[in-house]
Amino acid sequence: EVNLATERASVLYDPLATNFARLISVVEATGYGAAPVAEHLAESEDELAMHERALVHKRRQLGLGIVLSAVVMAVATLPALADFPSAGWHNATLALLALPVWLYVGRGFHRGALVNLRHGAANMDTLISLGSSAAYLYSLAITISRSNQDVYFDTAALIVTLIYLGKY
Repeated sequence: EVNLATERASVLYDPLATNFARLISVVEATGYGAAPVAEHLAESEDELAMHERALVHKRRQLGLGIVLSAVVMAVATLPALADFPSAGWHNATLALLALPVWLYVGRGFHRGALVNLRHGAANMDTLISLGSSAAYLYSLAITISRSNQDVYFDTAALIVTLIYLGKY
């Protein structure tokens, strides 16, 4: 049984057929974390501290995503910033501002998509990673080629940030 809300799973297994370490390794191979927890016991102080550190890290990632996405949106859409810092460097500036959002804030989505790809499956991480990567990499190609086509760095940053906000 798996309860996604509490991030807990209960496993009934035959110790003659497998062992606990093997079960943990199978779960981790699918891209999830696993650790033994005694049944009906409260989380230990170490687990609570680890959970709090993870939450602080996620909050920082989210803050970075929100700030950089807002700047990318402003630079991409406000007419007064249409040539910021100059006409030739506008798209490169957007690429640099969106890169940490796409790569760092979105790394969980990208990692999840790669794990699923390895298993021949797809999930929401695959969709988010594919959409944001297509927008970012297409825009990067346009920027490098110095073409006059539209770029979508703002889309790549917003996809990652808004979904990350929802998950947070």
